[in-house]
Amino acid sequence: DPGIEPAYPTTSDISLSRAEQFANDAINSFGFSFFAKVANDNEIAAKNPNFAVSPVSLALGLSIYANTTGDDDAATIQRAFSCEDLSCLNSLSKKLMQFLPDKSNKCELALANSVWHRPDYTPCGDYRERMNFGFFAEISALDFSSENAGAVINDWCSRNTKGLINHIVDNGPISLCELVFANALY
Repeated sequence: DPGIEPAYPTTSDISLSRAEQFANDAINSFGFSFFAKVANDNEIAAKNPNFAVSPVSLALGLSIYANTTGDDDAATIQRAFSCEDLSCLNSLSKKLMQFLPDKSNKCELALANSVWHRPDYTPCGDYRERMNFGFFAEISALDFSSENAGAVINDWCSRNTKGLINHIVDNGPISLCELVFANALY
């Protein structure tokens, strides 16, 4: 069974600056705290017996959101992750994206990120650069009102999880969306 190969360069070596190490420690603490709360929520487990939480996916998703939202929300995420600015968060995200899929630990791990936007909206070059630099994210236009909008996102997720997760949104139109971003972890 062939594995999923990341569509970006990976490395078996990671070197973090002092600021990135501080942020990584905060992200780990945040992720484990979140994981503990969700893991102890019996209501979630009862409704979703196969539910799993990925602290790294949470961190990447919130980091993408910090690059996408206004200054107040971005500053809140930066504080939660002990980052002085988005460049530290983005460079740490890039390093994690490149290091975690390393096969030297005899474990197959793949990460993927995607951003979909309304067809009448064109993300600026700076945003595209940040999504490519820190997250290797695919950026695509998607008509959220079309009948296949949900299927496009579900197909992307299925492809990036070798079919293990094939449904994250309802098929059909996705109402009231301006932008959708997703992270897949396999």
